[in-house]
Amino acid sequence: MFNVKHPTPGAAALWTSRLSQRCGLEVDDEALTALDDYAAWLATEAAPAGAIGPDEVERLWPRHLADSLAYAAGFDHRQGRALDIGSGAGLPGIPLAIVRPGLEITLLDRSGRRAALLRRVVRILGLPNVRVVEADVDTVRKSYDVVLARASLRPEQAFSPIARLLSADGEAVVGVSRHSPPDAAGLEAAAARHGLRAEMVTVPAEMLDSPAWLLRMTHRDHHS
Repeated sequence: MFNVKHPTPGAAALWTSRLSQRCGLEVDDEALTALDDYAAWLATEAAPAGAIGPDEVERLWPRHLADSLAYAAGFDHRQGRALDIGSGAGLPGIPLAIVRPGLEITLLDRSGRRAALLRRVVRILGLPNVRVVEADVDTVRKSYDVVLARASLRPEQAFSPIARLLSADGEAVVGVSRHSPPDAAGLEAAAARHGLRAEMVTVPAEMLDSPAWLLRMTHRDHHS
């Protein structure tokens, strides 16, 4: 039997306060409640269903939810359309949808089982700005103002779909590492070959449980 360990109630307030200034987060009480409810769902439904590992429940906030909210440091858009590639259990798309309600976020996953889980949690949380699409990223034809990829693609795999899906003034954020500093120059050069301008964003260890490195990208002909 799966041993469910519930996240600490009220953890959202602690972790979002660490991230608020760096990531430009303005989180009201309703959003804090939704984040805590989402953490509880991850522990009680997503983990038993295999959407996240059982050992991850003890570190849901520093390793997953706060990590997801840190992606807000990589893009300025507060409105428009966003795509979360390979969303899995809804990370980073759902936490960002909660704190950036002006974004219309599409959670994309090619697994029917994961897509069903995502639809369920979107209903539970009552998120009108979130839709779930079951498809492979190669079949997506729309353009988006924000494109996100947390753990679904290696950066080198993400450049081609991002270049295709990103709107003219859009911003993309890809998770690179939670272990050691990446080869920023190499990744920036690889992104440039796809017409993307890339810069590394470092999230300090005190905001999570270890440093995180994110790659922010825009089209090379766009000047932010």
